[in-house]
Amino acid sequence: MEEKRKHARVATYKTATIFFGRNFRGISCFLMDISEGGAGLHVGSMSGIPDTFELLIHGETGKRPCKVAWKMGKRVGVSFLTDNHSAEAKAKLLESKRKHPRRSVADRGKIVINRPFSMMDCIVLDISEGGACLEVSVAVQLPPAFELVFAEKRRPCNVAWQKDKRIGVSFK
Repeated sequence: MEEKRKHARVATYKTATIFFGRNFRGISCFLMDISEGGAGLHVGSMSGIPDTFELLIHGETGKRPCKVAWKMGKRVGVSFLTDNHSAEAKAKLLESKRKHPRRSVADRGKIVINRPFSMMDCIVLDISEGGACLEVSVAVQLPPAFELVFAEKRRPCNVAWQKDKRIGVSFK
């Protein structure tokens, strides 16, 4: 059989936990092998395991975003998602963590900063009851709280994250 992996796997037998959505307890599994690019897992049941999830390997401090590459019996092969991986897979993982579903809008809005007073145009890329993803024309450092004017509503916001010209906000 031809080996298709980019990175050599190392056999191991560690415990790990699969996290997804609002599942705070997670699903226990065994890490059978691991490489720089992915891992082989053994699970008690395939039932309820999504295509994207986060894997916490016991003994490590951070969760690794994963995408299922294959399933066979009670074995699951995953690839670790990095900056090079598909934005669609990362978006699925992020969406599964949200309390409120987002809808794409790609429409104009205004960021209103009260002290000192200023306004800035933005594009509201997507929005939900709990927050939105915004894009500004120039990367700027925003205060931790401001107001978003969109669809004839003024919403108080907290900055949840910012990367270059994109800003994730939660509504107060």
